[in-house]
This record gives sequence, C-alpha cells and structure tokens, in this order.
Amino acid sequence: MSSENKIEPGDVVKLSGAPNLHMTVDHISGNDVTCIWFDGSLHTISHKFSLSALVLVKKKGH
Repeated sequence: MSSENKIEPGDVVKLSGAPNLHMTVDHISGNDVTCIWFDGSLHTISHKFSLSALVLVKKKGH
C-alpha cells in the first residue's frame, strides 16, 4: 500500500463488503484497526477490524 493509501488514525474507511457504512479510524495496532461510527440512533459504536477488511474512503483533513 502506498503512503497516500496507507490507513491512519483519523481517516474515513469502509468495510469492503459494506460500502454504505463509513467509519473513522481511531487506533491501529499491527493489523488490527479500531474504528468508530454512529448507529441509526446516534449512539457511538467502536469495533476492531482486520486491516485487510477495510477500504480507504478519505484521508484525514481532505
């Protein structure tokens, strides 16, 4: 993965199989990426995903 496509904290990502769910990267530890997002009731959800399951949508600040 090139540096411009490298997923980093603050980036917006989605699961490769769920294109409508955009999440913000909170923390990365090795190949584990913790993401946060809001559910339909605006509750914050946090979950850990494998780096290989995520697709970069937008870099932080862009």
